[in-house]
Amino acid sequence: MPKPTLKSLAAELQVDVSLVSRVLRQVPGVRVSEAKRARILALAEHAGYRPDRLGRSLKTGRSRIVAMLTPDITNPFHSLIFRGAEHVAQQAGYNVILMHLSDIDESGADVVTPLTEGQCDGVLIAAGRAHDGRFAPLRRARLPHVVINRPIEGDLDTPCFAPDDRETGRLGARLLLQAGHTRVAAILGDMRLANMQARLEGFKEVADDATPRVEATVVSDVRSREEVLAAFDQLMALPADRRPTALFVPHSIHAQLVFEASLLREIRIPQQLSLLGYGGIAPPALSAIVVSAERMGQDAMRYLLARIQESGEAADPQAGPGAYPLTFNPGCTLRPPAGA
Repeated sequence: MPKPTLKSLAAELQVDVSLVSRVLRQVPGVRVSEAKRARILALAEHAGYRPDRLGRSLKTGRSRIVAMLTPDITNPFHSLIFRGAEHVAQQAGYNVILMHLSDIDESGADVVTPLTEGQCDGVLIAAGRAHDGRFAPLRRARLPHVVINRPIEGDLDTPCFAPDDRETGRLGARLLLQAGHTRVAAILGDMRLANMQARLEGFKEVADDATPRVEATVVSDVRSREEVLAAFDQLMALPADRRPTALFVPHSIHAQLVFEASLLREIRIPQQLSLLGYGGIAPPALSAIVVSAERMGQDAMRYLLARIQESGEAADPQAGPGAYPLTFNPGCTLRPPAGA
């Protein structure tokens, strides 16, 4: 049986090929009766019609593919961003390819540059360090791109969809203090990242200004699993009168590592140590600050597609305070200190 085409469908329905094409592409404003639309869709389904993406790409000059760059495809937070972005893209007839771009080393040109050579129509950047020059080829090629989750310090021209990371740090410190803790600590990730810098600044701002005075210990620039565990052991090895009774870990994977390490080291949470994490969806038991990563992905993709299509009204880039509300999942790992 020959492969069904727009032309063969139109011939069987005795309608114009362009009408069949517009109906199947769900072009808004097509003047067609609901009965005829239903006949076109039913025949296409029955015949097993699939659009010729390569042919359409050659004709329109668009691949209908968007790339998303992520530093860690195993990170649940980035998975939620991808799910939100992909949902919006698929509704608009686009596919999303997920690509790894390291935060650890200086590589990236071999990933970024080919994207400017017609492989995709736009890029979601969920990876990047402060003052990251690896994305200059995108700007030179005028390829639509959007930054998501973490701003790239020094890049004021690229639209950015991200939470208020400084407020994340502030809220983390406030929650520990409101629970009655006076010896608190935080384990912060890679300080080359603008979002981690902002979380550190916010945490210290609240802890340093607290009345009565609190003792706050920070271990920062923690990157690997081994460094997270070493930081945790360093804090737990402090003398009893300096050892923190509450710990803030604003990184979803790092918080989970600390939780597991406490079990292995027989440190009871929250009886001996309260733990506050961070993520897109917190495990029910973990007390955590939560931001809607999925909604962030949806908003960023809508904006990017509007730039690609150069039509319609794009959502405003949301990088300011309150753009993505921070909520608190109470869980059961943050409690007042023993004896309080």
